[in-house]
Amino acid sequence: MTLPVERVQRMLLGWYAKNMRVLPWRQTTDPYHILVSEMMLQQTQVSRVIPKYEAFLNTFPTVERLAAARPGAVIVAWKGLGYNRRAINLHKAAQAIRDTYNGEFPHKPEQLRTLPGIGEYTSSAVATFAYNHPVAVVDTNVRRIIQRVMGWPTPIEELIALQAQQLLPKEARRWNNAIMDFGAMICTDKPSCSLCPIVEHCRYEKLPAAEQQHFTYAVRKQGTFKGSDRYFRGRIIDLLRSNGELTTNQLKKMLTRFGTPQKPMAALLSDLEQDGLVKRVGTTIMLP
Repeated sequence: MTLPVERVQRMLLGWYAKNMRVLPWRQTTDPYHILVSEMMLQQTQVSRVIPKYEAFLNTFPTVERLAAARPGAVIVAWKGLGYNRRAINLHKAAQAIRDTYNGEFPHKPEQLRTLPGIGEYTSSAVATFAYNHPVAVVDTNVRRIIQRVMGWPTPIEELIALQAQQLLPKEARRWNNAIMDFGAMICTDKPSCSLCPIVEHCRYEKLPAAEQQHFTYAVRKQGTFKGSDRYFRGRIIDLLRSNGELTTNQLKKMLTRFGTPQKPMAALLSDLEQDGLVKRVGTTIMLP
C-alpha cells in the first residue's frame, strides 16, 4: 500500500485545526523563546513546563540577559524542572549566540547543533518553529505514528526519519505541531483508533491484535529515580538554592533526611563541579 501523502497531510491538518493544543511557545516565532521551551521540554512534561517557561522569560527576557547572568542565577530559575545540567547548557548556548554569532540566532539545524546541549531534535524544532525551516521534527510520538501508519513492527531510525521528511508539507511549522499533538492526544501508547482522522491509511489498525502486540517502540528507559545518584545530585542543588553557601559537613548532614547516597559525598560534589553546577572554595560549596 502506497501512502497518499497529500491526503494524509490534508486530513491531519484538518484535525489539527479543530483540536490543536494552545501552548505559550506556539504564540511566538522568537527563536530565543522557542529555544527556552525546547530545552525545558526535553525531559519534562508540558504541564510542568508552562508556568516555568513564563517565569523564566520574565527573569531572562532576552538571550543577552541570559548570557550575561551568573550560572547560579540560571540554576535558581530552573527550580522544579529537574535535569539541572540543561540550565547550564542553555546558559552556555546563550553565551555562544552572543559571542560566536554576534547575538544573531543561527537559522539552520546544522548551525544550531554547534550550540551546547542542542542535538538533532532540538535543532530541528528551533529551526522549524522559529523560521518554518523545512525539516521534520521527530520525537517519540512521531516515531510511533510513522511506525504504525507504515506497519513497521520495529523502529528503524533511518527509515522513520526519511518517511517523516517525505510527509512534510510546505507548512512545516504547522505540520510539525499537528503531528506532535496527534501523537500526544490520539496515537498514544494506547491509541484511540476510533478517533483517528487517518485511520483508513494506517496499516497498524488493520492488523490483528496479536500482531499489534509485537510492535516495539524506541523508548528511553530510566532506572528508579529516588535514591539514585541523580536524585541526590538534585537534592544538593535544591539545598544550595535554598541556603546559599554551605560547608561540606553541613551539606552532608542536611542530605541525611533524604537517605543514604550510594556515592560518597565527595564524588557527588566532584561530578556536580565537573558539570558546572556547583563551585567549591575550600570546604564551602555554592552555586556557580
